[in-house]
Amino acid sequence: MRTAGWYVRRLQRMTAAEVAWRTRSALRDARDRCSLAIGRQPKTGAATAGPLLRSSLCAAPAGSGAPYSVALLSRADRLVERRLTFSSLDAVFVGEPVDWNRDHESGLRTPMGFSNAIDYRNPSVAGDAKLVWDLNRHQHLPVLGRAYRASGELRYARAGLDDIASWIEQCPFGHGMNWRSPLELAIRAINWIWFLDLIAPSGMPDLDARERIRRALELHVFDIARKYSRGSSANNHLVGEAAGVFIATSMLPYLPDATARRDESRQLLEHEIVAQTNEDGGSAEHAFGYHMFAFEFFLLAGIVARRTAADFTPDYWSRLARMVDFADAFCAAGSPPLFGDYDDGFVLDLAGRAPHVPALLALGAAWSGHTLHSTFAPDCREPLHWAPPPGNTSASPAVPVQKGHAPLSSRAFESSGYYLLQWEGVHPQDRVSVFFDCATLGFGSIAAHGHADALQFTVRAFGEEAFVDPGTYDYFRHLEWRDYFRSTRGHNAVSIDGLDQSVMHGSFLWGARAEARRGEWNPSSEGGVVSGEHDGYMRLPDPVRHSRRLVLDRATRSLLITDDVTMHGSHQVGVHFHLSEHASVQRASESTFVIGLRGGALSLHLDPRLSVASATGAGPLTGGWVSRRYHHRVASTVVTATLQASAPTTLVSRIVFGDPK
Repeated sequence: MRTAGWYVRRLQRMTAAEVAWRTRSALRDARDRCSLAIGRQPKTGAATAGPLLRSSLCAAPAGSGAPYSVALLSRADRLVERRLTFSSLDAVFVGEPVDWNRDHESGLRTPMGFSNAIDYRNPSVAGDAKLVWDLNRHQHLPVLGRAYRASGELRYARAGLDDIASWIEQCPFGHGMNWRSPLELAIRAINWIWFLDLIAPSGMPDLDARERIRRALELHVFDIARKYSRGSSANNHLVGEAAGVFIATSMLPYLPDATARRDESRQLLEHEIVAQTNEDGGSAEHAFGYHMFAFEFFLLAGIVARRTAADFTPDYWSRLARMVDFADAFCAAGSPPLFGDYDDGFVLDLAGRAPHVPALLALGAAWSGHTLHSTFAPDCREPLHWAPPPGNTSASPAVPVQKGHAPLSSRAFESSGYYLLQWEGVHPQDRVSVFFDCATLGFGSIAAHGHADALQFTVRAFGEEAFVDPGTYDYFRHLEWRDYFRSTRGHNAVSIDGLDQSVMHGSFLWGARAEARRGEWNPSSEGGVVSGEHDGYMRLPDPVRHSRRLVLDRATRSLLITDDVTMHGSHQVGVHFHLSEHASVQRASESTFVIGLRGGALSLHLDPRLSVASATGAGPLTGGWVSRRYHHRVASTVVTATLQASAPTTLVSRIVFGDPK
């Protein structure tokens, strides 16, 4: 439940233009509520002759098989049985027909009143909004569509059409959670369209079903286009909304006002790909998960634009290629660090297993022409089978990949504020990658998906994660854990007096923010040096400034971490180190820990003046968890070292890397 204070602080983040837009939106909602109460629905266009979709996205003939058929059909068989995997739930039975208006984790049935009056942030009213919405994104439909294309079996197409039919019946326009968010409408529309394209050779749906689907898609487009996110809310939501309208109006060009809405959505996408990404390709939301989420929307819209002979500008594709390069750089040493919020969000399931970054990068590289340096498994090519670039239609489509082994090298993403210190030795496993975060908190006036993680670092060694960003875990249901995973103590960072660098005003709202500034940057083939400082604790009555310097050196096989803390009064300085859940951690002395990985070992040596404690799987005040999926967390070890200081203090920690196995 949001308090009066939250509304005041939220209002303070809005411009006068945004307040006026929200006022107009409230009046629109009031009119909608009255109209729906007397049974008045929006007018829609008349039925049209001809196919439902006027373009084709997939060229693979039905029943031709695919290199990925065995695993794909096994997944699809579970979906036919209505056992779906989404968000934090695995192969859960969701009803026959599917119960679309239920949180299938808690069992709570969600309200069916006027959609915009539902408090989706209150789990006692609406269940966990993310679990409800993830089911209703209908991301299982393209899996059924792919299974039909691979096997030619009509039962997969019928199962998907039955799900669309039951959704239309259970979710009347303007009622319930599933008309609450324009972003969710957009994702659902994209998945319907891709599914319908995949099953097109079947001759389904029939005329009656086609008309119901056409009308439902028209209502989706109508509702999104009049509710585009604006002002402080115009983050990845606006990207997804514009992509949904662009894809729908491009594939169903006969819809009312299709041309005008397609042109408007195209302009939004052209604008937002610049506004919401930095010059180096990194997301302005400063969250790797949302970088990939927005990238997927931009990419899918680009694919549809080229398929419908209405391409975006070269500048659009150039920025898209830079987004590929950004993500590719973070994947070259293994799994990327999960800085900022991450909630498993994706758009389309075109991969052989749960969607993952390498598969999306393979698709993006093929369409943008960027050459990948990271490695990926063969099944990451599967999306290209279903969405191949023109002239690239073989059963195993090619991906532009660096020939031979691409050695790690240190890289700077200056406009995003991220730095990679990296080395690579002679042994194939002798690879070390250190990520340093000197970025701003987040995007726009509310920085919704940012974390209080200025000057944090992560370490990957021997192809594995060692020191990690613990992730996100929850948005709505467990607010104490929401705060912990966003906190300074929840990162490999320095806290002062147990406070966060930036001030939380809500689950997606920040007050006073730490501003980080990069200092030294001196990369080398042996690793290099990077430093930075932030002013987050200058807000204290006795202001405190923190600066951090990292030196990665292959010759000494070490990472030197120097923290300078400047103050006049007495403060508790806390230095936090979060280890991977896969690491074995042993305390060798008061200030030394030995960390075992499958590929080798390393050791953490702390400043001997520090009081050191460790915890594994403790409460939200202490931590010791890693979350790689929504509502999933695994116990790990966190080392917290503290010092009561009353004068400028320098603390030196060192990580030493052993030889690879």
